[in-house]
Formats: sequence, structure tokens, C-alpha cells
Amino acid sequence: MRSWAQPVTLLGIGMLAVIYLMLGVLIVSDRKEAVANAVRHGDNLVRIIDQAYAHILQSTDSALLVVRHVYLAAPSTIDLKSLFDGQASRTGLDNRYIVTDAQGRVIAATFADDSRLIGKEFPDPDSFQRQKSDRDDELLISPPHKFGANGPLLVFLTRRLTHADGSFGGVVAAVLDSKVLTRVGADLDLGPLGTSGLIGSDGVVRARAIQGSIDVDAIGKQLAAGTGVLAYSLSASSGHFWSTAGMYDNVRRLVSFRVIGNFPMVATVTTTEAEIFRHANKQAMIYWAIALVGTVLVLIGVRWGAARTRKLSAAATEIIAAQDDLRKSEQRYRLVEDAVNEGIWDWDIGSDVCYRSPHWKQLLGFSDDDAPTSMAALKELIHPDDRAAVDAAMNAHLADDVPYLVEFRLQGKNGEYRWIQSRGKAQRDENGKPTRMLGTLTDITDRKLAEASLKESHANLGRAETTAQLGHFRYVKATGEYTWSEGLYRIFGKSPSGFMATFQAAPEFITPEDRPILLQQREHILSGGAAHSMTLRGVRDDGRMIYVETWLEATRAGDDTVTGMHGSVQDVTARKLAELDLKESRDNLARAERLALLGHFKSGLQADTLVWSEGVYAIFGYSPESYVPSERAFIQLVLPEDRPSLKRAVEDIVAGREIPNFVIRVRRSDGAIIDLDVWMQAVRGTDGAITGLFGTLQDVTLRRRAEEFLARANQELEARVSERTNELAQEIRRREEAQMTLGQMQKMEAVGQLTAGIAHDFNNLLSVIGGSLEFVDRSAARGLTADPELLDAALRATRRGRELVRRLLAFSRQTPSRAEPTLIDQMVLDTLRLLQRTLGDNIDIVTQLNASGAVISVDRNQLANALLNLALNARDAMAEGGQMTIATECQPCDPALAKTARWPTAEEVRIVIRDTGVGMTESIRRRATEPFFTTKSDGLGSGLGLSMVQGFIEQSGGLLVIESEPDKGTAVTLRLPRIAAADTQTEHSDGAVGQAGTRREKTVLLVEDDADVRIVITAQLRHLGYRVQTAANGMEAIDLIASPAMFDILLTDIVLPSGLDGVSLVKEAMLARPRIGVLCMSGYEPSQKHRKWLSQQNIGFLEKPFHMQSLGQALEAALAT
Repeated sequence: MRSWAQPVTLLGIGMLAVIYLMLGVLIVSDRKEAVANAVRHGDNLVRIIDQAYAHILQSTDSALLVVRHVYLAAPSTIDLKSLFDGQASRTGLDNRYIVTDAQGRVIAATFADDSRLIGKEFPDPDSFQRQKSDRDDELLISPPHKFGANGPLLVFLTRRLTHADGSFGGVVAAVLDSKVLTRVGADLDLGPLGTSGLIGSDGVVRARAIQGSIDVDAIGKQLAAGTGVLAYSLSASSGHFWSTAGMYDNVRRLVSFRVIGNFPMVATVTTTEAEIFRHANKQAMIYWAIALVGTVLVLIGVRWGAARTRKLSAAATEIIAAQDDLRKSEQRYRLVEDAVNEGIWDWDIGSDVCYRSPHWKQLLGFSDDDAPTSMAALKELIHPDDRAAVDAAMNAHLADDVPYLVEFRLQGKNGEYRWIQSRGKAQRDENGKPTRMLGTLTDITDRKLAEASLKESHANLGRAETTAQLGHFRYVKATGEYTWSEGLYRIFGKSPSGFMATFQAAPEFITPEDRPILLQQREHILSGGAAHSMTLRGVRDDGRMIYVETWLEATRAGDDTVTGMHGSVQDVTARKLAELDLKESRDNLARAERLALLGHFKSGLQADTLVWSEGVYAIFGYSPESYVPSERAFIQLVLPEDRPSLKRAVEDIVAGREIPNFVIRVRRSDGAIIDLDVWMQAVRGTDGAITGLFGTLQDVTLRRRAEEFLARANQELEARVSERTNELAQEIRRREEAQMTLGQMQKMEAVGQLTAGIAHDFNNLLSVIGGSLEFVDRSAARGLTADPELLDAALRATRRGRELVRRLLAFSRQTPSRAEPTLIDQMVLDTLRLLQRTLGDNIDIVTQLNASGAVISVDRNQLANALLNLALNARDAMAEGGQMTIATECQPCDPALAKTARWPTAEEVRIVIRDTGVGMTESIRRRATEPFFTTKSDGLGSGLGLSMVQGFIEQSGGLLVIESEPDKGTAVTLRLPRIAAADTQTEHSDGAVGQAGTRREKTVLLVEDDADVRIVITAQLRHLGYRVQTAANGMEAIDLIASPAMFDILLTDIVLPSGLDGVSLVKEAMLARPRIGVLCMSGYEPSQKHRKWLSQQNIGFLEKPFHMQSLGQALEAALAT
């Protein structure tokens, strides 16, 4: 027989199988434990940075809400720098804040050099557009933006500014440096190549650090949708997973994540796979070394046994003795089988006959008759969940001689499953083909149940320690062995992998003041003393002081000898701090009562009991030792006149009614009478029934004595405050007037320069009107009809005069801004009428109008104002005369602008004003649009012209470009978005007014201070079929309104003499006659305040001069309302 087929060889193989099976179990167990520890560690760390990120985002959002509230309350006086002065020291955050207007221009900022931002476009246009288009009040967190090649990576947090009327007013923004977000996880111990980061729900990385250093390449990276942390965070607010290669780099990592509160952000912490299994791999190397040593020893034993067997087989004379020994050996093996609780099986692979030893059958409850005799029948008894593992182990052994050792559940005759451990070894023929397989069967059910119970006990102990912030330790005196539980490592902030606790080093975690107490109690316990508990102050690894309650107890041998100690430690910091806070609160209450002459009391309803605080004793001048309070004794201290009010108050409270505080007078122990302010409320039991009273007493004697003095002082103070308030109001008005005057200086400068041309035009208009009316008058005297051409000329002159007045009002900013579709070439031609008479004869004006039919949306008066400003600047640059060219053209706009809503046609209209003057240097050109910057001599320019032109153009959605060189002239280009062609006709038809219809019986009260205008409007009203009553001022109109006269509609000028303007007159009329119709008119645009009020009251407004048709339509509308 071959040596490998001997029983000793099979036994050796079985032993090797056991060794390597244990090796595999240990390695797998260590790797599972490593992963579990990494998951717990990652969850703890990601919870820390989640709280840090939540604090940063919540604090920043709160600051944004404050800025928005302050700005909306007082937009013109907001001072962001003073508002956030000292922010970094208070919150640990050094953010920057920006406020923009509705067009996206920065109007306030907290940057060191905020002048570079004011007036510029908001750096994050995407967030601005989202806030503008979305009416919901939502905090938006932008992706990181990099400014410059070496500039910082900035994240913008924005909120929408909404005016009281619901209109969009701009945004408030906080600017965070990504380095600030990255530093949140910089101090965490994540191991080599460990990372922490912040990822938005949009998949963009906001912050990422590797080993505490910022990962610039990863910040701003867009992660693939539906994968990684984005996919997991959609289904859970926290968790962990293994990252795929290429998510950040080619390193496989365990990723722990948490969704940050209500913010669309996810905090992540990663640990590399190599770091997680570093300790487990070291342990595996040790296990392999032990297995190799065991293998060598088993092989030596197998070789020795095989040699011995060959010698016995060679001795033919000892065959009978050997057979006898074999029978004896079988008997002994049966005894061993019974002793070790193992059964034997022998499987003939060719015939599939399987021998089962008696003990095998006994384990599973089978008899010789019903026990399975084939391997196929045996496999039917294996639990279905374990069958595949058993087949795999057996096939691996038969095919590749892999050691066969497997644990599975096997069904007994009674139908119950028992846990079985099976070992086996195949015998092979000379060709290596397995022919037979022998093995053992061991019942391990009790071990499995014990392991499960032990595992559950360990888990319960860990959960209990975590919940109760508890840990335990054990010390063996003879060997010096000292062990900590995981809970104890957690209490002191240590890691089992990075710190090994020793009996000598443990006291270092206790403060020097309390350390002698611990050492004394140790010595007491080790010398046989009784168990003891104590509260000590400890120091965590992070330096934070904690309070720990420690229990020590000796461990003893059978002869009662002390062999060591064990104990538990509980973190009671929260309870201890609460106790200290409670004591401090009680002390503070006592001090407060003494300082405020205050005390409290409690009384029960069932007995005459009354409990006073020390403050009450002090108020009455008694001491607890000399006076025992009671309800009867307290009533005797109250003056007789005030006892009824005290009695009524007690009765109301007992009846369940709430009462206000009241004042009673009492007599102190020294006889002095004092005033007490009494507050009382009911004390209720758990069933809601009133069981007593609780209240406070405060000595208000001095306060009541001082009230009269304070009342007199308040009257004097109010008078002084009123006087000072009036002075401040006057000063504010003076400053506002000065500011308005400064803003008008440049406009009035242009008006002054236009005076000559305007005077010439007005004289021409008056000549036309006067001449026409003279011919009409003469024709009427002769009974002839006036020439229609003369009437048309007079009407045209009237319209030209009205247009000229509108342009003049635009210069002085008396008309409100309103954008309307405008034909640009026609606009330029109309403006040239003013320019030709203003620029002088030495300036040649050349026009190159190539934008025929192009329409833009602008305020026409402001555009005319801008063109006149630029023309006057060109004239001043050509003191000796020259040529000024005004050109228009249409061009495709920049691709970036074409994507915005303000450039609907993707085309722009360019207006170019070019002169041949002295030009500008580069430094002057860069500053040309700064407010109050001018190169003109003193008194010749305010420096506001180009600044206001640029503001108007940007407000209209366009751009202003200046090109200039010294001695080569200047070209200023206005680039405005072109819109689709629309009806731009604004003049009313001059057609004849139809005959009066159904309104002939209505009466109009006309209020107009100008007599000539009053005559003309009266004639128009009568021609329209209305009866007319007139008044020259508001007071006359009030008298008429108060008279019995009937009026259907009030038509009044807004600007009236005698101190009562048109709006005030309308208000009085609406009070006196609520059903009267109202229509207002004026040669000026009303103020914004009056315009808003008229709009709210649905009152129409006519701008003088107006046509009869417009008057008739406006009166119809007023009567309809």
C-alpha cells in the first residue's frame, strides 16, 4: 500500500485541512472586522464634517436673511462692512457679501476694494438669472467659480430680493472660498490618501481634501449622474459604499456620506482599501507563518507514520497479530468516537456506497435499517442553503486535492437540523483518480448556538456602552495585562489601533488635581479594600475636559486572594455640567432676587402652609430662624385697605382665572410701609387640578416714588427729542436737496447750452401759431371759413412744441423712465433738430444711418439726453471746429449675449458718435465714465455726463464702448439689443371729434389756474357735449363741491396755487362726493408718490397739451369707473 493511503497520512491531511481552514476563517473574520471598523469610523467622521458644513451653510444663510431684511428696510443706507464688522471673530467665518439691483449690478459689497465691484455685473450670472426667473424664496449654492489663472475658487450662496409689491429687486449673495469648505475636514485622521469633501446634488464637487491638503483638480468636477454618491444619496440620507475606479482617481475607497440637513449638499469621507486592510494583512502574514510551521510538523509526523506502517506490512509472520491489533484498534476507535462525539463515514466513489459508523447514525437518530447508504441520499439531508457549499468543497477536494473541511446543517430522522462539521480525505489510484473518501462528522450545534449567543451578547454590550457612554477595563496583577473596552476608548477619544492602554499610563487621562484620588483608590482595591465609586475629571485626546464616574472592584482567586481589578467608567459630563448649571442658576436666582428686591413664595390649598425664598425674608426684614411664615401671618402684614384686593386675587386664581399683577402695601418688621408688586399663578397637579399658588413679590417702593419724577423728566425729554428731531429732519432735507442739485447740475448745463437753439425753435413755433390764429381771427370777422392749411400748420406747431417740452423735461429728469419700442434712425433724426442749432456753425454734422427699420426698447427721452450729452462732449473736444459723425448699423451680438432674454433677436443696434477732436490718453479713457471725473476747466463740466450715459445704456441692457487716441479723435459706441419690429406710432390722430352722444347731460367741474387754458378746455368740453363749471384754484373748487350744485366729474390740474394741490383736492372731493368721477391733468409728470396713488385709485391722467379726442376718451373712462 502506498504511503499516502495509510491512515496516518489521512490523519495528517485532515490536520492540515483543519489548520488551513482555521487560517481562512481567521483571515476572513479579520477582513470583515476591518470593514466594520472602517464603516463605524467613517460614519463618525462624516457626522462631524456634516455638522460643520451645516453650521457654515446655516450661518451664511442666516447672514443673507439679515442682509436682505436690512436692505429692504433701508436700501439707500445699507452699510455691509459695518454690518459684518467682527464677523470672523464671532462666527469663525470670513465670508464676503454682495447686494445687486434688479439688473444684476453690484450696489453694495464687503470686499476690501469694493469700488472695483460697485456698478459692475454680478460675478455669478447663472445664479442671478435663476433667482430672477424663480419667484420662490430659495437658497441657491453655485458651483465653484475660478477667477484668474491663480485666483481663488469661490462658491456663491444667493437669495432673492423681493419688493413689497412682489417685483424682483435683485439678489443678496455670500461668497465662500472653497479653501474654507476644504479646511472642515483637514484635521481628520483619514489615513494615507484619505479624503473629505462636499458634493452638491447637481453632482459638482464644492470641496475636497486629500490628507488635509486641498485637491484643486477635483474641485468643480462634475460627477456622472446616477452613479456613486449621487445615486446613494437619492435613496438614503446617510450611508456608505465602495467607490468605483475613476470616480475621483484609480484608488478604490470606502465612501461614507451624509446629506446636509435641508441643503442640496452631501458631505463625504473616504478611506482607501489599502488603509482599511493594512492591519488585517499584517495579521494574515502571521497566520500564514503559523500554518507553515504546523504543516512542516504534520508532514514530519506523516513521514514517520508511513515508514512505520511499511515495516509492519513487510513482516508476513505478524499478519495474524496485525489483524488482531486491527480489531482492537477498531474497538479503541469506537471508544474514541464515542468519547469525542464524532461519527465516521467511508464513501466508495465508484459504487456510491457510503458507510456510516454507529455513532454517525446515533447523532442523527437513524437505525441500521433506515440510514442512507449512498452519498446522493446523504446530500438530500443537507439543508438546501448549505448544499451548494458542500458540493463545492467536495468537488474542489476531489479535483484539486483542496483540504475538505466544511460546516453545514444536516437533517435528522425527526426532521430537525443540526450543525455538523465534516472533515474528509480522498484515496487515489496510481493515476491520481479518487476511488474512495473517508471522513469524520462532528456535532457542533451547541458551539454554533454558543457563538451566536456570545456574538449577540457582545453586540448588546457594545450598544449598551454606546448608549450609556460607558466603558470597562480589566487588570491582571500577576501578568500586568490591562485591557480597555471599545466604549472606554471612545470616552477618551482614543483608537484601539493607535493607542495601547497600560495600567501605568491610564492615570494620565485624569487631571493632575484628581489623579492622586485615583491612585489612592487603586492601591486600596488591590490591597483587598471594598468596591468604591468616585467622580473624577478626565482629559480627552482632543484636550476637552470631561467628568467620568468610575467604579473599582477587586477580582479574587478561589482562596480569596486579590488577583487584579476590574471596573467601569461612565462619561457623566452632561449630567455634571447640568448639576453645575443648576447650582449656578440657583445662586444667580438668589443674587437676582437680592439685587432686584425680589422674592418668590409657594402656598398649598390643603393646609395653612407658606414657603418663602430668601428674597421674601429680606423684603420683610425677617430671618428664617426668627419667623415662620403662614398665610394668616402674611395677611396680617398687609395693610387693611389692601387685604380685600389680595383676597379677590387669591379667589380668582383658585377658581382657575388668570389675573394681572397688582400692588399691595405691607408693613416690614421695622414698621416701615413698603409697596409690593405681586404676581401669582395657579399650581396644578398631574390631573390638572389646582393644588396651590406660586408667586413673586418685588419691593417697588422706590420705583413708584420715582415714577412721578420720571414722568416729569420724560415730558422734558420728549420736548427736547422733538426739537432735536426737527433739527435732524431739516438737516436731512438740506442734504437730500444738495444731492439732488448735484445730480441736476450736468443736466442743467446741457439745458443751458441748448437755450439759444430752443429759443429759436419756440419763436418759429409761436410765429406759426400766432400767424395762423391771426388769419383765423380775420376770416371769422369777415364771416369766412379759416384756411385748413393754416389750422393744420398751427396744430403741427403745437405738437412740435409739446415734443420739445418733453425733451426739455427729460433733461431735468421730470418725466419717469419708461421703455418703449423706438425706430432708432428716426430717433437720431429727431435729436439732430436740437443738435444743429446747438453745436454751432464750425461743427460739420455727418450722418450715416444704416439701421433702417431697426427697433430698440428704450426710454426715448433718456436716449435723446444721452445723444445730446455725447454730442456736446464732441463739440467741446473740437474747440477749433471739426467734423462729428453720427452713424447707426445692425450687427450680430456676442454669442454669450444671444442666449439671454434681453437680446431676443441675437442682433444689436450700434449708435456711433465720432469726432475729430483732441482725443484722450489711455489713462483718461479708462476713467472717463467715473462719476465726477472731468478734464474740463473748473465750472465747465460736472463730470456726470458719461457716467449717466453709461448707467442708462446698461439699464437698457446694452453696452458703452469708448475708443480714443490723442490727436486722433474719439468714437463712442452705444450697443443696444434689437427687438422685433412693432407699432411705434405714439401720436394720437388729429381726426375730427365725433358729435356728442349720450353725455350731453353730464356736468364737469373744471379746476385750472391758467385763465387761457381754462377758456380752451371749457370750449373743448362744451364741444364734447358737457356742461361746465369752472374754478381757478383748489379753495374755489372746495366751495363748489360743498354747495348743492350737481357735478358728475372733476377735471383738475395737479399743480394749483393757494396751498391746495390737485391730489389734495381730489382726496377732499372723494370724501365729500364718493360717487364723483375724477380725471387729472398737468403739463408736468406727477411725482412718483402721486403717480402711485392715482394708479391705486384708478384715476386717469392727461398730459398737457392734449387733443380733444384724448380728452373725450379719458372722460368716458372716468365716468365708467
